[in-house]
Amino acid sequence: MKLISDEYKEQNRLLHESKTKFGQRGHRHLNQVRKLYKEYKCSSIIDYGCGKADLSKACRVKVQNYDPGIPEYDIDPDSADLVVCTDVLEHIEPELLDNVLSHLQELTLKVGWFVIATRYDRSKTLPDGSNPHRVVKPGKWWKAKLSNYFTIEQFLDGGGEAYCTLLKR
Repeated sequence: MKLISDEYKEQNRLLHESKTKFGQRGHRHLNQVRKLYKEYKCSSIIDYGCGKADLSKACRVKVQNYDPGIPEYDIDPDSADLVVCTDVLEHIEPELLDNVLSHLQELTLKVGWFVIATRYDRSKTLPDGSNPHRVVKPGKWWKAKLSNYFTIEQFLDGGGEAYCTLLKR
């Protein structure tokens, strides 16, 4: 199943390479990840779209890092109890979004923690000059889309981001 085009993969690789701070915010969700890990009795975690792998550096448990834009993390992960996908889905190519959501559904054994930007990021551009946010939709749209793949446990929409706790169906 195709998750990213070769051209867009290269654009992301170049952006990660040139902007050292790009992809370094995964640790900001550490408290929520710990809460879900404990609440759902998880024994494994994937950071899907891990960027610079900051979540795994901050976490006290092993985290599988996956990010096709970073060569060292471009290995399809094994399924996990908890799948963390923060600041990723808005970056997916629109024509491949359903493939990525299907992949996330397959990988999630118990619960997912997704954070999705619902606004454009004007602070950076890809090397080709385009905005890295490819799917910018309101929270209501994302909620309906995600409900095709997961049972929605919690969905909070505000401040330009949607915060989602999603359960395996």
